[in-house]
Amino acid sequence: MARKYGIGIEDRSSNIPFTSSDNTKEFLYYPLWLGHFYCGEGYKIDRESYPAILLAYVIKGSFHIVFRDQEIIATAGDVVFMDCREKHCYFSEKDTEFMFINYSGQNSHELCQLFMKQYGWIVKKKTNNILYGKLRDMIEYYEQGGISVPVKDSARIYSMIMTMLEPDSSLDMENDVIYQSIVYIRNHADELIRLKDLADQAALSVYYFSHKFKERTGFAPMDYVANTRIEKVKRILLETDISVEEIAAQVGYASSAGLIKAFKKNTGMSPRRYRKMETGR
Repeated sequence: MARKYGIGIEDRSSNIPFTSSDNTKEFLYYPLWLGHFYCGEGYKIDRESYPAILLAYVIKGSFHIVFRDQEIIATAGDVVFMDCREKHCYFSEKDTEFMFINYSGQNSHELCQLFMKQYGWIVKKKTNNILYGKLRDMIEYYEQGGISVPVKDSARIYSMIMTMLEPDSSLDMENDVIYQSIVYIRNHADELIRLKDLADQAALSVYYFSHKFKERTGFAPMDYVANTRIEKVKRILLETDISVEEIAAQVGYASSAGLIKAFKKNTGMSPRRYRKMETGR
C-alpha cells in the first residue's frame, strides 16, 4: 500500500498546501505548505533549490540538514530556519517528529539570510518553545478545517519570526548586561557617555560588548547613544516651544551648532524645520 505522504512519512502525519493570490505574494508573508510529520527511515528531501523558507521545530528524534557543505543534526527542541533557494538536503532518522512551515513573501528571504548570517540555520534558544506553541496552534487550526485568511496567516508567520529574533536574555532582563546598558543610555543620554565606561559596567571587553550590543539593537553603542539623544530632542521639539539653544543644553550638546549638525545627520533637516513640519509652529 502506497504511503499517503511519501516514503518515510507515516500516514498519521498532516501536510497542508496553500495557494496565494498575486496581491498576497506582493505584500504579505504567505505559507506554501504547513505540516506535522511523523517520520521513519527513508524520509529525505534533496533539492537544488526551492522558492521558500523552511521553519521547522523538532519535537522528537534527529533531523539531519546538509546545507552550505555542512551536515548538522537538529534534535528535540531545536528550530531549523533556512532559505531553501540554496542547495539543501534534509532527512530523518527513525522515530523523528517535527512540525514545519514553508513560506515566502516580501523581504522574507532577505530577513532569513540576515538571521542565518548571525545565528546559523539551527536555532537553540529558550524562546524556541514559544515559537513551537505558535506553529502548533497554526497547524492545529488548519488540521481542524480552518479557512485561510491571508492577513492572519501573514501575522502568524511574522509573529514566529519575531519570536525567533527575540534574545533569550529578554526572558531574564534583570541579569542581562546589554539590556542594563540600554536602560542606562536611555536614562543618561544627556550626560557624557563613553564606550569604555559602558563596557566596564557590563564587565565585558570593548570589542565583545560592541559586538553583543550591535547584535541586540542593530546599532553600534555610540550610535545608539547619538540616536537616543536625537529622540529626546524630537520629543522636546514637539512638546515645547523652547529654543534650540536651550534644548542643546538640556540634552548634553556643547553647543546648538553641535545639536544642529547631529540632528541634520540623523534626519536630513534642521531642528527648526523638523518642528515646523511636525507641528506647524
